[in-house]
Amino acid sequence: MKYAAFISYRHGGIDEKVGMQIQHDLERYKIPSKIAKSIGKKSLGKVFRDADDLRAASDLSAIIRAGIDESEYLIVICTKRYQKSVWCMEEIEYFLETRDREHIIVVLVEGEPQESFPEILTHIERDGKIVAIEPLAVDVRAETEKQILKNVTKEKLRYISQMLDMDYDDLKQRQKERQRKRNAILAGIVFAGVAVFASVVSYKNVQLNTAYDSLDHSMQQTLKGQSYYLSEYSNTAYLNGDRATAALLALKALPKNLEEPDRPFVPSVMRSLSSALGVYDFSSGYQPDKVYDFNTEAYHTKVTISKKGTYLVIERYQAAANNMLNGKAYIYRIDNRKLVQCVNLDDISKTAIHTSSHMACLTNDEKIFYYLGKDGLCAMDLKSGKELFTGQKGCQMVLSEQNDVISVYDDDTATLYSYATDGRLQAQTALSAQKKYALYCISPDSSIAVLSQDAKDGVGILLADTSNGGTLFVDKSESCSQISFINDHSLCFVRQDTQMGKSHIVVYDLNENADDYLVDSERSSIGTIAMSGNETCFFYVDKDVCEVSNKTGKVIWKNTYSSDVTSVKAQGNYLMVTLKNGQSYFYNSKKHLLINQSAGNEENFYAMALNEDYACSADFWGKNIRLYSNKKKTRKDVTTKEIITNTTQRPEKWYTASSNGKTILLDFKNGMQDTVKTFRADTLEMIGSTTLKDMDYESFNNLSVSAENDKYISIQDYAYGANAHFNAKTMKKVFSYDEDSYYFYNDDRSLITIAQKNELVTYDAATGKVKKKTAIPDAYDRGLQVGDYTIFGNDKKIAIRKKGKKDVILKDAVIYTSNEKQKLLCYRSVDAGKWYVYSLEKGKIISQGKAGTFACTIFFDDGTYFLNDYNAVYDARSGKKVLDISDISTGVYGVYTNKKIPYFVVWYQSGESDANGKSSGSNMAYLYNKKHPEEIVASIPNFVAMAEDGSVITFDGDHTLYKTPLYSEKELLQKGNEFVKGMKLTKEQKEKYHLFTE
Repeated sequence: MKYAAFISYRHGGIDEKVGMQIQHDLERYKIPSKIAKSIGKKSLGKVFRDADDLRAASDLSAIIRAGIDESEYLIVICTKRYQKSVWCMEEIEYFLETRDREHIIVVLVEGEPQESFPEILTHIERDGKIVAIEPLAVDVRAETEKQILKNVTKEKLRYISQMLDMDYDDLKQRQKERQRKRNAILAGIVFAGVAVFASVVSYKNVQLNTAYDSLDHSMQQTLKGQSYYLSEYSNTAYLNGDRATAALLALKALPKNLEEPDRPFVPSVMRSLSSALGVYDFSSGYQPDKVYDFNTEAYHTKVTISKKGTYLVIERYQAAANNMLNGKAYIYRIDNRKLVQCVNLDDISKTAIHTSSHMACLTNDEKIFYYLGKDGLCAMDLKSGKELFTGQKGCQMVLSEQNDVISVYDDDTATLYSYATDGRLQAQTALSAQKKYALYCISPDSSIAVLSQDAKDGVGILLADTSNGGTLFVDKSESCSQISFINDHSLCFVRQDTQMGKSHIVVYDLNENADDYLVDSERSSIGTIAMSGNETCFFYVDKDVCEVSNKTGKVIWKNTYSSDVTSVKAQGNYLMVTLKNGQSYFYNSKKHLLINQSAGNEENFYAMALNEDYACSADFWGKNIRLYSNKKKTRKDVTTKEIITNTTQRPEKWYTASSNGKTILLDFKNGMQDTVKTFRADTLEMIGSTTLKDMDYESFNNLSVSAENDKYISIQDYAYGANAHFNAKTMKKVFSYDEDSYYFYNDDRSLITIAQKNELVTYDAATGKVKKKTAIPDAYDRGLQVGDYTIFGNDKKIAIRKKGKKDVILKDAVIYTSNEKQKLLCYRSVDAGKWYVYSLEKGKIISQGKAGTFACTIFFDDGTYFLNDYNAVYDARSGKKVLDISDISTGVYGVYTNKKIPYFVVWYQSGESDANGKSSGSNMAYLYNKKHPEEIVASIPNFVAMAEDGSVITFDGDHTLYKTPLYSEKELLQKGNEFVKGMKLTKEQKEKYHLFTE
């Protein structure tokens, strides 16, 4: 086995200190000589202690499992905290899958055994019964930490004897004998030691330096391992929509100063950071932004977003005895997730809570926080925390739209109170204790508070005057819920018809005292209804979401989903729909346009709050609250250009093409129409536009389109073998040639040389005009010009000709491509099994290799590098491989760089897709740092091209192009620190990610 023991402990505090002490004692222990000879080893060996903090949040990581697999014994450090750790329990369970209990040693650090020992070690199933057992334990308890650590060393022979399969007393006696011999030897050499003191000091210094170097290397490896797993945690947090936590974890794994690093730099962590920051991601719509985690489950959760979008108000109600709920209200800043206020709410009955009820809210100006606390209504100045006024107790509260009236209903006394915002009690209405009421809303003019009433002698809606307390009951015969105002004089609500087994959505006109039934559902239950800002109402039943007119009841829009709908939320022109499978959909409800969708993981999430800037959802138990941001990303250093202004023209799919950095090209597919557009890379202004049909092509199938010269675009039609060039501005055809002919471009693709009959004809690629003709020697059928060199070839050999020089013949060689600036010729073997790069000036091969699956040699960065077979990049001057991308080669379409940027930009495409509810070309770019190219340091979604100045251009899949500079790793680190300013990992998160020993 690789390790003598695996130490399982709870991170932090005395638990960790004991673990460290045991590791120290065991690894330094020298086995007595006689025993060592008999067992064939002088020491116990290495001990695995989880110092690397590498445990995954939801499962034991591979490295932890490997550590346990390679450990002969499991040493469990037991405290009162130990058995509360899910990860520690998993370690024991995993160890017992392959070992017996005799290989587990328990160290009791504090508490009584029944308090600190996990049940898995004290009980076992025998013959179908659970019986108690006594684990092998070493007691090191003491009153102080210092004494505990002394006891650990003092009692070390107890667990060492178990590990050596020896009697404790026998080992202890042998240890005493060894100590006596050692003392005698030491006494005999004291005098001699003085004589050679100087030399020993010198030698020991060398030994110490070596030890320190070894220790430093070990620590660096430990920190490197931690970085990899923190990167994984960061990626998981990002995928779960928690960008803030993702950034915090990535920063923990990166050096604080890249120039003077305090830990190893791991490139993949930088990728995690850039993803969390979203510096290259300009996807439109509601994008996951932050997550608010809670440790405990809630019976009910409510979330509101403040009017200005500065704060998130979260109400959480937990079940208590006697059918009661204990509530708390939290106010968080949205920008930095900082908790601003946390207050206890009054205990309420479970029956007092409903979909529209609240016990906490913020005013529109975000200055005053109202909540129903233990002592009643409280108005607090949010900034100072000062209490402004108090009022009566209650279980439900509503703040009017104008923020001038607060109505509070108290279920215990059946009383409705209405307050002015200065705390003055405007009205007090005593209701019947024999009837059940639920407070829903206040009219737009703040004059009427609306409640539902449920009683034997009357079921319907109660209207209460907020100024004098007068009431008016409107009998509806059946229970009413989800009541809201849709204008100054009309209410919309759901009415249950229990006799007919139907649900109705009803509009009631207060002035006319008349009902208008918008929806009559044949099913007994209509889900959540949501009022839009366009005089319509959304509702759902099973898998269907419908929109009906508030005036006519006519169905305006309907959509059927793949899974049952769990909630809908509407605000203004926006709609949010959540499904049972965890998916969320966001729409522009006015245009009935899907903005985007968020993928689900089969976990139910429910829409909590929505406005034009943010959306919020929560899981069933209210432990995970997700915030989505719809704010348009704007940065001073980012150029934007809206290229599609009509939403009906938004493409179903889009494609990009290889570019020279001056002109970029986008292909759009919309229904039966395919469009080709060219843009300037520096300003993003459109240069030309046409339909594929006008270019005499039916579809993009079998076409390869590129813009590798700023004056024209090239189209290769593999179906018909016809290639053509089109003017980049007018989109008119300027030149055509046969795909089956032998043709070669020069470096900037301004010239194309084609073998025609017995001549090499060089054309201006942008106009089709002939520039030069060269006769092809007999026995050759193709050729190209590379500076002063003329190269001829056939299917077997190549002839290199230069004026005044003898021809150089390359056998088993077929021309592939060239680079004029570096004077390089690339060719392949006749069987296409090998590739070669030949220096024309040096007269020799500078690089060669076995051909890959996909043949290509593409020179870039003025011929400084070349991409070969889509799996590796080589330095064209030295021929050395500088980037290995073989692991993603099947999707690589090109590589870009220039002298201005520190990265290789790898254009990657995984195939067509229609992701997140909007068009996508599934184009990515991966960044590799030239100094450490072993790992990807950033991903760029929706990649279009790299501009000549080194910036990258992306498309949001909707309507806008973005041009973004490529940030250095130092700049990304700075942006990361700015992003998390004011944010910290919570105590629970530190425990989750094992960051106690930072």
